[in-house]
Amino acid sequence: MKRSSPIKTLSSHYRQRLYFPAVLPTSLPPSTMSPPPFYDSSPSFSPASFFSFHVPSARIPPSPAPVRRERTIPSTAPPPPYFDSGTPTNVTTQLGTHAFLSCIVRNLGNQTISWVRSRDSHILTVDHYTFIADQRFQARYHPDEERWTLQIKFVQGRDDGRYECQVSTEPKISRFVYFHVVTPVVHIPGGPDMYVKSGSHVTIKCIISAALHQPQYIFWYQGKERVVAGDPGRGGREVWVERPTEAGGPGGGEEERTVGTLVIPRASPRDQGDYTCAPANLPNTTVTLHVLNGEHPAAMYHGSADPHRPLAPLLLLLPLLCWLLGGVRPHQPPLAPRPRGVTSSQKLERVRTMSVYGSQLRRARRACTAERFRGAP
Repeated sequence: MKRSSPIKTLSSHYRQRLYFPAVLPTSLPPSTMSPPPFYDSSPSFSPASFFSFHVPSARIPPSPAPVRRERTIPSTAPPPPYFDSGTPTNVTTQLGTHAFLSCIVRNLGNQTISWVRSRDSHILTVDHYTFIADQRFQARYHPDEERWTLQIKFVQGRDDGRYECQVSTEPKISRFVYFHVVTPVVHIPGGPDMYVKSGSHVTIKCIISAALHQPQYIFWYQGKERVVAGDPGRGGREVWVERPTEAGGPGGGEEERTVGTLVIPRASPRDQGDYTCAPANLPNTTVTLHVLNGEHPAAMYHGSADPHRPLAPLLLLLPLLCWLLGGVRPHQPPLAPRPRGVTSSQKLERVRTMSVYGSQLRRARRACTAERFRGAP
């Protein structure tokens, strides 16, 4: 067997270990030497990592570029305002009382609230400020309920209609409130003129019906002076208020009425005049009381005639009427031809004129007859 020389064996040994010093030791700290970007710094050694050090085509491909992700920031815009449907859209109030129209707005933010009258598009209030000369209108705000209220004091009949609660958004949002005014009926039976005899017992009643709220009191006035019950200087006149209920109310039920009564025990000439019924927060009504001492004015025969109409035309016709009633009739001229093209309104006016003259003729005839009988022996 042929033995190799020690020099050959040593040279072959170094030839096989030629590339081992290129391998980095695992005991070095990372800060001493940084590995190349394609070198695997793991402590394990494999043939793949050894050949990748020498073969350029076997390098590890670069990692893909990181994907940029957009971060979504939540919106900080407040929610839009809206109306709460819990407030009524139909409000009914009696004449002379106070009314309150309300609207509740959620998420109002920095927007403003306006009340607008739809009848004439007049801006009544903006927030707490009033933009109308009528001081009966006023805006109120209740922060605990987020409620905006339009107050109308001493309601009048012309306040009836639709009102708009408006929020100043773009576009604007509105809520409509329909306002109804109820006017009670106040009347005096037997008016506007009452005729009584001197010394008679007189009762004047003031009846109030169709009211949502009955008046708390009723005052009576004679002219401008208030009538005081039990005044001994005026014959002990009496005043009281009753509240009877009668059938015929809404829905077939009972209707509550208020009756104010004025009693004059013995009427005298100083009791005559205008008597006014003045209920609380309601319109007034007036009746004229005439106290007679046995005379019978023409107005008692004709309720629509004016008792203060002058009698001068009748006195001028009195001799002529007495002459006609005596049997002598003057010559009557022929009737004028009837004009053509007379309208119906002209005919009606002629009929009215003839009726007035006819009533005056009848009065004069009565007076003439009475005069003849008075002058008879």
